[in-house]
Amino acid sequence: MIHTAIYARVWDDAPCKVIGALNWAFLTINLCFYAVIAVITYLRVCREIYFHYGKYDYKLWVYVLTGSAALQVLNLQNNGKRDYWCAAKSGQINSAIILFSTIGIVLIVILFCYLSILRKIRIHINDSSTSSSSNHNNDNNVRSAVIDNHTEIERRAAKKILSYTAMFMLQWIPMLISQGARLVKNEEPWVYIMGTIGKQFMN
Repeated sequence: MIHTAIYARVWDDAPCKVIGALNWAFLTINLCFYAVIAVITYLRVCREIYFHYGKYDYKLWVYVLTGSAALQVLNLQNNGKRDYWCAAKSGQINSAIILFSTIGIVLIVILFCYLSILRKIRIHINDSSTSSSSNHNNDNNVRSAVIDNHTEIERRAAKKILSYTAMFMLQWIPMLISQGARLVKNEEPWVYIMGTIGKQFMN
């Protein structure tokens, strides 16, 4: 948008396609990262499935980049000029459909995973508290300390999960609205503003 503001026009078609591809890569890597982390955390906590991710967790990035590359291939022909910036060609809605669907799917995935994790933690804490109560019927101080410790664990887990989910929504709900507007071929300035707001939270 800086180029558009200075020169009152977007880049030429060839540079715009490259910029559009890079923009799409940035968006999809961010989305895939959210999904991969949510699924892996769910598998570890709820299913007790552990993976070896290799040095520097490179396998995590393999999953993320593979998902991003697949979405890049689907969208490659849609990159080009729009009214105010380089992203997806004006007049086509294929990229909007892909991004809108991907955001929706990832949102459902992270909500399912993180709510399942909270439920698992709560069940585990309740079971532990019951066991502690039966083993220490005559020791109220010990029982109270155990309950307080479990409550603190649950509070911390809930706080982290809520922060992850809130950050996702801050980043992607404006983008979801923007892509929804593009589905009905709305090219008003506010559509670009919503997209820009979402991207600012990703930086």
